[in-house]
Amino acid sequence: MIPGVNAPPMHPWCRSTTVPHVGNWRDKFFKEREGKYQVEGCFIESGALNNKSDEYGIKRNRHAQIYYNSVRNRDKQIEISKIAKNTNINKNLIQRVYEHIFENKYLLESGFKQFDPDFYMAQSWQRLREGKNIKKMDIIM
Repeated sequence: MIPGVNAPPMHPWCRSTTVPHVGNWRDKFFKEREGKYQVEGCFIESGALNNKSDEYGIKRNRHAQIYYNSVRNRDKQIEISKIAKNTNINKNLIQRVYEHIFENKYLLESGFKQFDPDFYMAQSWQRLREGKNIKKMDIIM
């Protein structure tokens, strides 16, 4: 150990210390890992309504509102049967999900009401109903 280099100065009543200089380790750390742990296909957006074409979500919100109203105006039992057939999930469970999303009212921050329409939930419901391109997140919904 050399006083003042890799050890504190050697004199009484001194509380100073030394800290090793490691350079710009953060830049090196992140540069080495850039893109290394990225999940492929998770961040790709496509379709007519996305963050580029509808930056503030106005069109997506309007689409969700229209789609939710169209689902509510359809025959509930046909809707449930189609999704149960396409997903092999029990009709009772699908019915509970349907009621939770489209019918039931809850005490929310803005009052006692139904959930606000959501664009991505509407897309998930549409894929489940049509039985095309069903994703894992649609089932989790």
